[in-house]
Amino acid sequence: MDKPERTFLGKFSQNFIQKITKNLYLPKINPNKISALSVIFSILFIIFFNYSRILSIFILFLVLLFDFLDGAVAKRYYKEGIEGYIIDVTCDRISEGIIFSIFFFPWFFLFSINLWLTIWSFYNKKHIVIPLRHIFLFYLITFFI
Repeated sequence: MDKPERTFLGKFSQNFIQKITKNLYLPKINPNKISALSVIFSILFIIFFNYSRILSIFILFLVLLFDFLDGAVAKRYYKEGIEGYIIDVTCDRISEGIIFSIFFFPWFFLFSINLWLTIWSFYNKKHIVIPLRHIFLFYLITFFI
């Protein structure tokens, strides 16, 4: 199975991220471990959501930062490949499932659509997903602070 091709917007954002990260120090760590951190921090988000909204928003920001870093590290150290792509996308969907498990409507519904888009992406070799966690972070900052 080949790695799905990114859409125009995906290629644009990928090039933008490469320009930002080319001068940053990125540790030489396995990007799959960074992807796993995003899942662990998603669990922390759920745990802290009822206790501190500010802390949970910060944790969600860290989840998105780890998602950003795993791709940047993979590109920097030439560790891109189908296995890493599948692990990254799987960790992203697990993270979304954990986060949206307590926010059923409309977020879990949108997560379900994203899950189907991911499966469709594998079959059609076009990477198309909704950036739900990014939208959700904006939603939390707007309505819960």
